[in-house]
Order: sequence, then structure tokens, then C-alpha cells
Amino acid sequence: MKKQQRRHPRLPFAALVQIQTETLDISGMTHDISTTGLYLQSEEELAPDTSCQFAITLHSGMVESTIRGLGRVVRLDLPVGNYRGVGIHFEDIDPQSQSLLWRVIQYNSENAKDSMARENEGAA
Repeated sequence: MKKQQRRHPRLPFAALVQIQTETLDISGMTHDISTTGLYLQSEEELAPDTSCQFAITLHSGMVESTIRGLGRVVRLDLPVGNYRGVGIHFEDIDPQSQSLLWRVIQYNSENAKDSMARENEGAA
């Protein structure tokens, strides 16, 4: 069995993310997120070690919020269909965005635990 090497677990999370580099402006959907980074699906190819600015758009009812910061491309997967997987490591996030990120992670962690508990009850 392969040992989990991540110190910060990823949570499935779908949201629109805008990425800006010196030469590209792209958008994609997050696949998952953690306190230290995100993984997104994109039609564009971003070279590993590319610095970028990111903006993750969150919708909650009628309120829209944005998590903004600076990141670095740490992973680029082979294409699957028209999309590539891109791993972005967060390098700098302002305090307000950091607080929002922590709330998103906490909320989604609790929902994942509740969902697993309901599945286990149904299997018993």
C-alpha cells in the first residue's frame, strides 16, 4: 500500500479559479483544495515552477467571496481529454483570504465527515 505523503489533506472542492501568470490568463475549476494549495482542471498548459496569482470565487447564497493570493505551479499532469491537472502551491495569501480559506476547509471537512457517518449507518 502506498503511504500518504501529504501533511495537509485535500478535500474535494469545486469552484471557479482564475490564474494569472506573466503570459497567461486562464480559468478552470478546482478539483480539490487544502490549506497549502489547490488542484485544478485546465485546458491550458502551465509550466512547473511558474509563479502565478490566483482568485478562487466562492458563492454562498447571494454572497460572492474571493480567496486571492500568490502561488507556484508544482505539478502538471498529462492531459485527459481536453484538460490537464495543475497543482498550485499557495505561497502568499492575505489574512482575509486565509481566514476564508480556513472556513471553507472546515465547512467541507465537517460535511465530508457527516456524509461518511450517514453512509456507515446505512451499511450497518
